[in-house]
Amino acid sequence: MIRRHRPRHAHWLLCGCSLVAAALLASGCGGRTALISTVAPNATGGVGGEGGATGGFGGSRDAGTGGSSDVGTGSTVPDTGAGGTTRPEVGSDGSSGGTSGKPDTGAGGAPDAGSAERPEVGTNDLGTEARRDLGSGDLADAGRDSPLDSGPDAALDGKAEVETDGRSDGSIPDGRDASEAGAGGGVLKLLAGGLGGLGDTDGIGTAARFRSPEGITSDGAGTLFVADWDGQVIRTIDVATGTVTTLAGSPLSAGSTDGTGPAARFNCPAGVASDGDGNLFVTDNLNHTIRKIVIATGAVTNFASVPGESGTTDGTGTAARFTSPTGITSDGAGNLYVTDRHAIRKIVIATAAVTTLAGASLALGSTDGTGTAARFQAPWGMASDGAGNLFVADNQNSTIRKVVVATGEVSTFAGSPGQAGSSDGMGTAARFSYPKGIASDGAGNLFVVDAGDSSHFGNNTIRRLVIATGEVTTLAGSPGQSGNSDGTGADARFLDSVGITTDGAGNLFVADTGNYAIRKIVTDGATVSTLAGSPQNFGNADGVGADARFYLPTGLASDDTGNLFVADAWNSTIRKVVIATGEVSTLAGSPGQWGNADGVGAAARLQYPQALATDNAGNLFVTDGQNTIRKIVIATGEVSTFAGSTDPGSTDGTGTAARFDDPLGVAADDVGNLFVADTYNYTIRKIVVATAAVTTLAGSPNQAGGNDGVGAAARFLNPQGVATDNAGNLFVADSANFTVRKIVIATGEVTTLAGAERASGTADGTGAAARFYSVQAVVCDKAGNLFVTDTFNNTVRKIVIGTQVVTTVVGSPDRMGVVLGPLPAGVGNPFGLALGLGGELLIADSAENAILAAQLSAAPSR
Repeated sequence: MIRRHRPRHAHWLLCGCSLVAAALLASGCGGRTALISTVAPNATGGVGGEGGATGGFGGSRDAGTGGSSDVGTGSTVPDTGAGGTTRPEVGSDGSSGGTSGKPDTGAGGAPDAGSAERPEVGTNDLGTEARRDLGSGDLADAGRDSPLDSGPDAALDGKAEVETDGRSDGSIPDGRDASEAGAGGGVLKLLAGGLGGLGDTDGIGTAARFRSPEGITSDGAGTLFVADWDGQVIRTIDVATGTVTTLAGSPLSAGSTDGTGPAARFNCPAGVASDGDGNLFVTDNLNHTIRKIVIATGAVTNFASVPGESGTTDGTGTAARFTSPTGITSDGAGNLYVTDRHAIRKIVIATAAVTTLAGASLALGSTDGTGTAARFQAPWGMASDGAGNLFVADNQNSTIRKVVVATGEVSTFAGSPGQAGSSDGMGTAARFSYPKGIASDGAGNLFVVDAGDSSHFGNNTIRRLVIATGEVTTLAGSPGQSGNSDGTGADARFLDSVGITTDGAGNLFVADTGNYAIRKIVTDGATVSTLAGSPQNFGNADGVGADARFYLPTGLASDDTGNLFVADAWNSTIRKVVIATGEVSTLAGSPGQWGNADGVGAAARLQYPQALATDNAGNLFVTDGQNTIRKIVIATGEVSTFAGSTDPGSTDGTGTAARFDDPLGVAADDVGNLFVADTYNYTIRKIVVATAAVTTLAGSPNQAGGNDGVGAAARFLNPQGVATDNAGNLFVADSANFTVRKIVIATGEVTTLAGAERASGTADGTGAAARFYSVQAVVCDKAGNLFVTDTFNNTVRKIVIGTQVVTTVVGSPDRMGVVLGPLPAGVGNPFGLALGLGGELLIADSAENAILAAQLSAAPSR
């Protein structure tokens, strides 16, 4: 995500969370990694739609130094630097997950406060303001009958929800009757937390997921079209049912390929507009082109400019050049208008002839004037009034400009250049804050998304502008108040919205980008509801089932009495979940109060805890972000520092004399030992619990690689999850090698069980033929099976240890987002993994801040 305007999806990489954040978004425009966090548009952008309906924003994103992600489109392995020996970056400012340096945590290891930003995708900027105001409209499904019932009793709009398995009665299979389960048997249910966040899943209403909905337009006949910028796709929404489908493009697959439906490729589609003749036109921002889609077939062709060739040339079709075009609109008379950097371009649809109507692409300013003598500063959205005028949201000038199409004459219609604010008023007396989308209702009104951005005052409101008088009023939202609440007028909340369109029947639809949702506003009464998609539901609330809230849950560990323990990383707490009831409580730490203080319960301080393990004596061991192993007595909540120090290092020793470097995995055996994945030392450490003596079992400090071997001769690359079996073996999720390794504990012999060194992918198969993409957690059952969270693939995989056969048991690699019901169902970014007493797989979904329970048809033997 980018620090610029808003962190878009929660893809993060914490100071000890390594690949968690990156998992949130597998890739993004401008080369971002993509996870929970989110990324924001740059200075330019726009919206537009048929007949004045807007079609979304755009703007090239700040991709940081190098501009490309180590896991970006077309890349299969992360960049590890010369020889693969430097540690991978985990999200330092402007980085893309490269290889040299740990995340930026600010003075004293605390996250950057930023400027009212959300956590960035791929950065460690948590910000003290990162916890968004979820408002009273949180998407908590409070009407569940039990924590393992995946069906909310009512949707946000008060209508009965349609369940993921097609049921409408709120029930789902209980997972123990194979006849009710999916083709392979089994079911996925919600144990605790509130579902919501970014993803790629088609579905109905809040079951659908978006990554970065920005451009939006209506066909006037009940269908919306959405440019999902980071998703690299164009989506459709049936307004009557809320059903979301993908019309063209393939999720996270950037390119410039013409083709039909999923065969086509886009590179950050920004704006969409309908010509009223069955065609869509898309500003394909980072391809610098205008694309055409035949709605009936999904066939995509290049309409104007040439992919990858930017410029300002007027011309016909491929002879013209654009530079990161953003907004687009149609006048309903055979013409398109495009915001292209600092200019307004016109395209005659019949001939594809491109001319510059007003402004100059490479010259910015706020000058009124005629044609190319006028100046804009990063105009985004546009709307036509049907009377020969365009109205432009001149983003960086914080004004609304008027363009007379016949003459190219530009004037300032509302707001004052460079004077950001939120004042209602007449014309230039009103104030806007970096407006983005704009739409006309055809009845003399304009509606403006007055969003602001993360580096400036953000209004997060929808404004109404009466064309005849220039009067500006606030229709919905409250200036400076962000969130995701549905409600009426000032009670509603938005977050970093971009696009807006109208259906001509008194309804507005807003691409509420920061909430990953499409919102509906009935203009008569200003009632706001959520039509499709779902905001992230994070927080720190204790409660039962869906009433509880987590904030980037990572590690999991279960005990023999039916409890699950959760490392709630961004809350810096350890949570306890009673599996039978879904009741969540806080065992240790205090939300948002990070540190390294020992103490009891809420008096203790942790810093981004990552992994957990329980022993046979009622203790919980935690890998803490301060390079330490902490011990918690479960019965009392007493926290102590068991091994390591806040100072990183690789020293073997006893207790606090030992040194670790961002340990991210821990496991206990049945004979009194702990095993730690010492991630940035590239080693596996052993701790004798009785004495706290720390030794190095395998690998060599600061020697990265993928070699099999014995003890110090073996090599790892960012090992994370570890698990023991009953036969004296340790299994390691060797994350950046995309492999699962096996260590014979008695000898230190390391072999590769599944996957191939530095070869990422999604393939099931046997041994080295299988492919993973960022294995994080691993758990072993008593029947000789391993289960692995393959985070970037949005799946949980099963490995039969004896045969090395790898299969996918939960989720799908081509879709990100939680879908409850029959397996394989869907998950967002599965991270932590544990086994319950009933053999259920318990999954920490870091993207959706939820704990899920997967009951397989053949339950693992705990």
